Amino acid sequence: MSSKFGNMEGIDISWSPMINYFKSLQDSKFMEVLHYFSKDYGYGNEYHICSFASNWHPQEEGYFESGVQFVDATGNEEKSIIVEYSVFFKFLSIACEDYLSRHPEDRSEVERALKAIRERYNI
Repeated sequence: MSSKFGNMEGIDISWSPMINYFKSLQDSKFMEVLHYFSKDYGYGNEYHICSFASNWHPQEEGYFESGVQFVDATGNEEKSIIVEYSVFFKFLSIACEDYLSRHPEDRSEVERALKAIRERYNI
């Protein structure tokens, strides 16, 4: 997806699962995924997964209490990271601006979804 994620100089390399998730997100799926996020649902495909803490039960393997988890299964070794909601929102906002540079007609819908996410997670 994102040319804005092309130069991530100075960004912690451990965040690569999240960055790769947003890079892999196709424009054709972007609004659908943003809608899921605004409803506290994650989204993934066979290689990149994003899930919210609320989607996990404490008895489930992989449970985490708070934040957003990104999994990158593109290499020999699966990589994952759990980030705070504010970090998730920062990178999601970058992805949204990149998407809107190609689809300005979706601005009001994107802004509504971002507002819902900001309110849900008190960002």
